Amino acid sequence: MGADQAAAGQAGVGTGQAILAPSLRRQNRRSTGRRARSNAATPAGGLNMLEEQLYSVLSPLVAGNVFPDTAPAETPLPYILYQQVGGIPVQFMEGDGSTVSPRMQITIWSDSRLQAAQLQRAAQRLLVGAPLFGTIAGGAVALHEDVLGLRGTQQDFYFKGDP
Repeated sequence: MGADQAAAGQAGVGTGQAILAPSLRRQNRRSTGRRARSNAATPAGGLNMLEEQLYSVLSPLVAGNVFPDTAPAETPLPYILYQQVGGIPVQFMEGDGSTVSPRMQITIWSDSRLQAAQLQRAAQRLLVGAPLFGTIAGGAVALHEDVLGLRGTQQDFYFKGDP
């Protein structure tokens, strides 16, 4: 391998790897040291930066009851769930892609339609403002769960950066 090829390989050019600024490479190496919430729903690897921001922004609305994917059993109402449901990818010439604008689905569960709708509007205002600056991907959808008697809303947002 020549000097030019070695330099290109170190920078990620022609290797299928994204080129990261030095500060981003340091962040990637430190990603396992992020703060993790103390609840059973926290993923084993901790939370990524977007999840931390979602939790921080949304938790005051529901007394900290914000969870990835599903809520633990016996979680009091209301609560908020978030889940990545796609995103806008970037395709590199080498074929590898990286999601740079994750699409996150925010689901709010309550025991009343009115409270679910009020929380949805409050959450939407927070998610499109600082520090997240999310983009609304579609209008809110009303939900109901007859067996448990739950009422809810679901809405998708795009955010900047990898999840």
